[in-house]
Amino acid sequence: MSTSKLANEKQKYLFRVVSCIFVVPDPDVKMRSTKRHEVTRKQNDMSDKNEAAPKDPERFSVASQGWIGLAVFMSFGLLFEGLIGYRSPAYLNDPMRRELLRLAHAHGTILSLLLLVADQYLRSRQIDLPAAAMLSLRIGAAVMPFGFLLGAIWHAETDPNFLIILSPIGGVMLIFGVVAIALTSLSHRK
Repeated sequence: MSTSKLANEKQKYLFRVVSCIFVVPDPDVKMRSTKRHEVTRKQNDMSDKNEAAPKDPERFSVASQGWIGLAVFMSFGLLFEGLIGYRSPAYLNDPMRRELLRLAHAHGTILSLLLLVADQYLRSRQIDLPAAAMLSLRIGAAVMPFGFLLGAIWHAETDPNFLIILSPIGGVMLIFGVVAIALTSLSHRK
C-alpha cells in the first residue's frame, strides 16, 4: 500500500471515530433514542462519500480560535502559578502587574469558552450569523484579554499603560456580537 493511500485511510478512520463521538444530527433525519446507532452508521457511510474537509470554514475557524485561545490562556495561568510557586519578585512585588495578568488569563479563558459555546449553539440551531457580528465576536474575544496583557507589561506605579484601551474596545465588540446572536436566534424562532 502506498504512503498516500495509507494516509488517506488513516484520515478516513480518524474522521469516522470523531464523527461517532461528536454526532451532529442531520436535520432531515428524525432521531429516536432506539435508532441512534443507525443514524450514526448512516452518517459514517455518508462521511466516506464526502470529503473530510469542514463544510463551513468560518465556523471551523471560530472553533479553532476558541481551542487555541483556551490552550494559550490556560498555559498563561500555569505560568502565573509557577511564578507564584517560585516566588518571583517581578510578579509578586507588583500588585498592578499581577492583577492585570490575572485579568488577562481569566478573560482569555472565559472568552475562548464563549467562542466554543457560540460555535456549537449556532451550528446546532443552524443559524447564520451576520459576518460583521461573528467577526466582532472573534476580534473582541482576542482584543480584550490582550489589552490586559499588554497593559501589564509596562505601567506606571498606579495606572496601566495606554494599551489597556484595547480591553474596553474588545468589550464593546463582544457585546455587539452577543446581542447579534441573541437577536438572530430570536428571529430564527419565529
